Amino acid sequence: MIDKVAATLGPQRQPDTKSAAPDFYQPTKAEVSVVEKLGEQMKAEIPVPQLKKSKNGLLDHPNEGIGWALLMNALGTTNHNFAKGVMWQLATISAENGEINESNLNFALSVVAGIKPTDHDETMLGVLKAASYLCAVKMATHLHNAETMAEADSAERAFNKCARTFVILSETLMRKRSGSERKVTVQNVSVNDNAQAIVGNVSGSKSRVSPKDK
Repeated sequence: MIDKVAATLGPQRQPDTKSAAPDFYQPTKAEVSVVEKLGEQMKAEIPVPQLKKSKNGLLDHPNEGIGWALLMNALGTTNHNFAKGVMWQLATISAENGEINESNLNFALSVVAGIKPTDHDETMLGVLKAASYLCAVKMATHLHNAETMAEADSAERAFNKCARTFVILSETLMRKRSGSERKVTVQNVSVNDNAQAIVGNVSGSKSRVSPKDK
């Protein structure tokens, strides 16, 4: 399994000399344990198709139908038009200098797929999370490379806004999934003929007067 997982993640580096043995690198026990554990987790995950700029569009899969099925599953939708729109929106927010950046694009897709959206609202929250994160990283780079105080202040403000937006979106998703909402208890106060206040929870039915009160 370890060779298969390693080959999936990246090709093995070739030896520097011809005399070196083919299996020139022997992984440690700790490395074997990590790779095997990762392999089990990868087997349990439903694959997400790669997106790549080509003459046929962005979906990179030998079978277009299966590719779309995998993409729609990752985006939590059964609507082809919704999946197509999200795919191109991810391409737009991850572009650099007006050109599609495949690394950023597949990263953005992995962000959305990683939250395992169950409906369109969650998918769109995932898209906004990916967008705010990419913007925050870009602003952090500008802040790091700033040469004047004005540039630093501008980049810092933009970075903070993007970072706060990312946190707000994450909290919104958590609240949606937990079903938590602010609950306000409204009580009904009524006063009878003896000027005695009766406090109770409001109900949709009309209050009844007992025979003793008549």
